[in-house]
Amino acid sequence: MGVVASVALYLLVYLLISGFITLCSSKRLTVNRNKGNIAVFVAATCLAVFAAVRFEVGTDYINYCYIYEEYSRQNLSGILTNGISIYNLGTFLFSKIALLFGGQKVFFGLYAFVISYMAFKFMEDDYFNLSLFLCSFLFLTSIFSDGLNIMKQTAAVAITAYALRYVYSKQLLKYVITIAIAMAFHVTAIISLPIYFLYNKKNSEGKTSWKMIAAIILAGMLTANIQNILGMLGGAGIFSRYAMYASDVVRSGNNYSFILKFMVLLFLLMFRQRFISINHKNQLLFILMMIGVCFEFSGYFSTYVKRISIYYYNMPSIILMAQLPFFFKKDSRLVVKVLICAYAVSLFILSYVILRQSDIIPYQLYR
Repeated sequence: MGVVASVALYLLVYLLISGFITLCSSKRLTVNRNKGNIAVFVAATCLAVFAAVRFEVGTDYINYCYIYEEYSRQNLSGILTNGISIYNLGTFLFSKIALLFGGQKVFFGLYAFVISYMAFKFMEDDYFNLSLFLCSFLFLTSIFSDGLNIMKQTAAVAITAYALRYVYSKQLLKYVITIAIAMAFHVTAIISLPIYFLYNKKNSEGKTSWKMIAAIILAGMLTANIQNILGMLGGAGIFSRYAMYASDVVRSGNNYSFILKFMVLLFLLMFRQRFISINHKNQLLFILMMIGVCFEFSGYFSTYVKRISIYYYNMPSIILMAQLPFFFKKDSRLVVKVLICAYAVSLFILSYVILRQSDIIPYQLYR
């Protein structure tokens, strides 16, 4: 399939799924909560099929084929004793399920299902007054598309995004359990644990400002000293495989994603007071975005640390942008939504066609 046809296919699938989720979640059509749950399940299943039938789509596609072959032959004791380690239990479980129900295609489909289902469930909940269509479309053109390549870490990101519900409701045990599940797919999800303590349920702007400042300073310090931190972690059990990143120093001026995300953050900060006045839960999203941008800055010297930013930046930025249309009068909202969709499409083309990130284009069917 050619580049133009591939882009058209991706965007068509993403538009249809976003429209389906929005239609089924409409208050006019939703009779009960179960209907919304079914809609999310159907949408995630469709995306799972879309991901399952692809062939050599994604830079790490072949690596995941090898991972599936290796894990599907292992038993649980082998996982815990042969160096594969406990933090890959999620991948081990998916490999075993896939082996029973169809093999490699099912393995890829399971990852896509978890990524989309967990994200849709978080977006669908009544935490924010947002455009569900925009939220879904922004998610699919960015996070889900990345998940066609870095599947394990994207699954962890989607699960940690879902865990934010327990931050808002201040249920520490459920939050920790959910993060532990995310770590079963990618151990870096542990970086999300401090998020729980950044949200002030009592909506005290003063306390939130101090938390914001402290969090940004801490993120900056971690970023500046990341090589030393990774070196220390290298001798600790499940983190030993990350010791090599202590010497992963790449001096580069081509950290374009930092510049873009910094500009998006500045734009959204122009509306910060309005965001918070409408919903105090948006306070946490701004804190997370700022920390994410700090980690993104590390791309100038460590590509690995830069990827940690996706736990903090990606989903919060989508949630905030999907609320923007409601800051305008009704006759202007459609224009704003079109502009945001145009931004999403432009970023998709820039990332995956021009810069060839993740190597998900061209799309090819399984042979």
